[in-house]
Amino acid sequence: MCLRLAVLQESDYLSSRQIVIHGFSIGAFVYTQLLLQLQQGGPAHRAVRQRLVGAVMDSPAYMDQMVRGIADSASNVPAVRWLVHFTLQSYLSLFPKSVTFHYRESHRVFHDNCVPTLILYSSADRISSAEVSEDYMREWREKGYRVFCRKWGDSPHVGHFRLHPEQYTEALYSFLDHVIETEVAQLMDMAC
Repeated sequence: MCLRLAVLQESDYLSSRQIVIHGFSIGAFVYTQLLLQLQQGGPAHRAVRQRLVGAVMDSPAYMDQMVRGIADSASNVPAVRWLVHFTLQSYLSLFPKSVTFHYRESHRVFHDNCVPTLILYSSADRISSAEVSEDYMREWREKGYRVFCRKWGDSPHVGHFRLHPEQYTEALYSFLDHVIETEVAQLMDMAC
């Protein structure tokens, strides 16, 4: 997977700005692909990586939980759920070099996500496991990474803003305020 980073490197407007990623669902996987590309790139990629100051993940879909979640969300009919689950598992099994390789690399990079991160999630989400999100957050905190979260009990997959716009916005702005304050403090330390 090759992501186009030229817009972040060459655009007059974007080339010097700090970057906060806001991903929804499978956007967590796309974010890890960006991190992989930034790790593997040269000096220009490192410059983009240094400008990455935060990540917001709304209902991050984790591949190991996603197959079951998609199947469970597809239908209430057990036979249909089984068929969807079987089809997705078969696809992953038939293309291990491409699909499974990208998944494993993404999983590794996501574990080492040292960028301040806000996780927006729900215990009612059938695709994005609240338990897996909480495991990631616990692991990141143990590593000393800055992690923020907002959990709901009733919103479906990627449905938090629709049901809780005020709480969602408050969590997002609070996180962005923290990221900005941290960046300003680091600039002040460099100036002294």
